[in-house]
Amino acid sequence: MDANSIILIILLCVVVIAAVFAIELRDLIYAAISLAILSIALAGVFWILNAPWVALFQLMIYGGAVTVLLISTVALTERFESGEPVEDLDKLFEAEDTKEESTS
Repeated sequence: MDANSIILIILLCVVVIAAVFAIELRDLIYAAISLAILSIALAGVFWILNAPWVALFQLMIYGGAVTVLLISTVALTERFESGEPVEDLDKLFEAEDTKEESTS
């Protein structure tokens, strides 16, 4: 086996592990970082397979732009403790039920 085959196998292992982490991690920031690692490793795979343009676009679009978009979206959304949104939703439904009962 030559050096390219060894590097390709290592990069493919990194891709699989990062994909599993991106799916299984509960914290969205860590999942987005795992997706970035997956994209960078996949760009390396494309480079080794002699597809430099695909590797370049993979690195720029998915490794850069999509990852920044996901991380900024997660950072700008409001986080709730477990149970808080459900309680607020229950209060909203109770208020709507009382409105419907009063109009009928």
